[in-house]
Amino acid sequence: MVDDSIDPKKVISKLDSLPGWSLSYIFIGILGVGYFFTFYDIFNINVSFVQTAIEIIPNTLSITGPKFSYIEELLGYATLIQLIGYAIGTLILSPLSDKYGRRDMLLITMSLAAIGSLITVFTQNFIEFSAARFITGLGIGADIAIVYTYVSEVSPIGKRAAYGSIIFLFAALGSITAVWLGLYLTTPAAPIPLGLPFAIGGPGKFGGVIGWRLMYVVGAVLGLIGVLLRFELPESPRWLVSKGRIKEADNIVNNMMERIKKRTGKDIKILDNINVNVVPNASPYREILGNRMYLKRLVMLLFIWFIGYMAVYILAAGFTGILGSIGYTYAGGGFVVAVGSFGFIAAAIIPTYFGEHLHRREWLPIGATITLIGGLMIAFSGKTFFLSALGAIIAFCGFNIWVPVIEVWTTENFPARSRTTGFAFVDGVGHIGGGAGVLLVAYLLLLSVSPVIIFIMIAVFLFIPSAIARFGVKTNRARMDEISP
Repeated sequence: MVDDSIDPKKVISKLDSLPGWSLSYIFIGILGVGYFFTFYDIFNINVSFVQTAIEIIPNTLSITGPKFSYIEELLGYATLIQLIGYAIGTLILSPLSDKYGRRDMLLITMSLAAIGSLITVFTQNFIEFSAARFITGLGIGADIAIVYTYVSEVSPIGKRAAYGSIIFLFAALGSITAVWLGLYLTTPAAPIPLGLPFAIGGPGKFGGVIGWRLMYVVGAVLGLIGVLLRFELPESPRWLVSKGRIKEADNIVNNMMERIKKRTGKDIKILDNINVNVVPNASPYREILGNRMYLKRLVMLLFIWFIGYMAVYILAAGFTGILGSIGYTYAGGGFVVAVGSFGFIAAAIIPTYFGEHLHRREWLPIGATITLIGGLMIAFSGKTFFLSALGAIIAFCGFNIWVPVIEVWTTENFPARSRTTGFAFVDGVGHIGGGAGVLLVAYLLLLSVSPVIIFIMIAVFLFIPSAIARFGVKTNRARMDEISP
């Protein structure tokens, strides 16, 4: 039933008129904690999986040490299985966000991811481990889709990329924490730059056989904290309007306006009314697949994410394996990755300030070029730590810098009544490309393919989406209901 006592056009016009972040700043932190957990869980396999494989998978040790090529292949399968869970979870759960609301589904998705992380702690073999990662993926996939949809819908015009990048900063911190904690808990102590001198993952040490399990204990606790905090979030006004719950949306928007007035001491100039579609019983998939414009956008974005994620996950999950092919031990390679992970912070900060100054699609070739520079520095470093670490920092910045902006762009390309569904479809199916990329590199390493070729290939996986994105619509500083009515 549609509440017709208030004009929905006026509600959206008031929302679009807000000049800055108009919810409590605490809510940025609440969403950020959840995003911290999701990326902690994505990256915690990067360094720690070697110890995981040695402890629960037969035949991963040889006379001279771990069989890196075999472990890298298993890592590829484990990553692919999690990303299949990611795709299934986001395709099933994210449309429920378009039907039942953003806030309630954010509680469910984070709970599911936390449960998966907890189950991982107790796994005893590769099948159980992969099943637990699959469950975790179910929650993470939908959670990322809903978080970015929510942030885009409550952010002011001209600042959607900025606030999306601020949330991505929490992702960077989660990733860095996962890599460094993995280095500390799961690798043997070694002098810098061969590892961490105070690491506790070696034989006879506290983390010697359980370090990787502790990684997932931390993940489960972070997930629980994220769930508890999210109870404080209000529902998205745009979603409420799309479902005909106009009075509820108006109350939230009025509160947002009052907060801005108190913060700035200035009255808000209301923009002209804009047409708003209210379809309470809309079928999210039918809304997209049955509309030629949205279907074209869906296909374009699907190719961008599928190919782009091949580059992202090769480095997010398999960076240590590539360094192993250059001659690093897994502790030494892990240390290079740990140092390189700080490039992730730059990848979040730069688009926070400059995300609105370029067309969204321009960030893809920028990311591809930076990634290529960093990768070639590593490949030609001759195992010189300084060059490898600097190259890793640059590569981490490059393969991540485009992600927050294109995630915001993805939400802008679909209407509020099916926004999460559209994002979930292209992002979820796209993540399968990430798993395929990790497996591809695992096999290339088995064939002893040059790291130079591998890093060039990774950059190509970003240059191809750059070309595809040229067909996309410009959304900078535009009203969401104009971009996607």
